[in-house]
Amino acid sequence: MRNWYPQSMVELAAWWANLLLRRVEFEVKYPVLGTLKTDIIAAGAWMEYWVATRHSFDESSKQLSQYFNTIAGNDPSADPPSPFTIVLPPGTPAEVPPGIEKFIRDIRREVVGLTNYAKADGEALGFEATAPASIVPGEVKPTIGVTAAAANSHFSVVVSGRGEA
Repeated sequence: MRNWYPQSMVELAAWWANLLLRRVEFEVKYPVLGTLKTDIIAAGAWMEYWVATRHSFDESSKQLSQYFNTIAGNDPSADPPSPFTIVLPPGTPAEVPPGIEKFIRDIRREVVGLTNYAKADGEALGFEATAPASIVPGEVKPTIGVTAAAANSHFSVVVSGRGEA
């Protein structure tokens, strides 16, 4: 059976956005959603911010590699690169305790364990596993990302969008 809690960063951000939106509809029926409202909102805000920030750092990593390779490279006639700085986006949320996944799994366990639990409610909240979309091989468009290492002509290759290939 497929796990209900997403594993990829993009899916996690979407899952938490849905939970924050839909939680209000169910907090009377499932009291834990109201009791832990502040903690749920904080965890969701943290997840949203840091997923977006991590994506921006992926882009910054490419810029850093270009900066480093230009300066450390073998072409003294290359145009000097722009100075490189890393800055966090504004609106950093308050820190939350480690263990967000355990926190939300415990909440789900309590909600699902109630006698008035309805599977449709769980689907709306994201507490039920969804069937994976079937993959059409001709529509899978893998992407390849190559990142140079700092020394020794090493590099990393990341292939994404492979479906289940």
